[in-house]
Amino acid sequence: MLLRSLRPYILKAYGSWTVLLLSYIAGLKMSGEAALSAVLGLVALSLYVNSKQCLALWLKKKGHGPHLFIFIVQVVVASLIIIYLTLGSFVTLAPFALVPLLYALFFISGRGHKLYTEVIGFATLSLSSLIARFLTAGELDIRLYVAVAVFFAAGVFKVRVQLRKGVRERFMMVAYVFFSLIVYYVCGLPVLIILPLSENLLHSLTLYRVPLKVTGWIEVAKGVAFIVLLRNLF
Repeated sequence: MLLRSLRPYILKAYGSWTVLLLSYIAGLKMSGEAALSAVLGLVALSLYVNSKQCLALWLKKKGHGPHLFIFIVQVVVASLIIIYLTLGSFVTLAPFALVPLLYALFFISGRGHKLYTEVIGFATLSLSSLIARFLTAGELDIRLYVAVAVFFAAGVFKVRVQLRKGVRERFMMVAYVFFSLIVYYVCGLPVLIILPLSENLLHSLTLYRVPLKVTGWIEVAKGVAFIVLLRNLF
């Protein structure tokens, strides 16, 4: 009965959960350490991500129901956990809160499906790699965050090609892959790390068709391959 009542407040965006988890694992892999703080950190980040569901319900219902209250509770609890885990170092992480705040601003203003909003959303999810490494190794690794965010943001363009199949979307996907190569080169990151994005190029050029479920598993496999390459080449 309790699970059924909570079901409407659970975010069902499996892609978002996948990016959150894989990004977090990437941060843990690069630190090479595991601790209780890592588990608590993942709980806090999960609450942040899941709070989007209540925010969306509140906007849809125009203030009716407990949605706003549940949203605030999740954000406050998550923030208290992060503050507790980082203690005096919280100020170091605070500037990065601008990324999810910017996403929330665009989402609330009704621009949630704009390309730039979705890219910022993936950049927000990728912050989990930064936080995981900070909680376990005590290092603020900006290069790691750039590597993770640039890789997973490609998923935004992949989905648009998958759904619309237009020349514009295909061109943007190809352009983004080359943009990613430039960013990696400028940041001194091994470009081989984003080798899995070659599948994005193949899909944009051929528009090969597979069932939607298979597409999801392809993206998961690419994320896992990225983590392996990141650990071996970074």
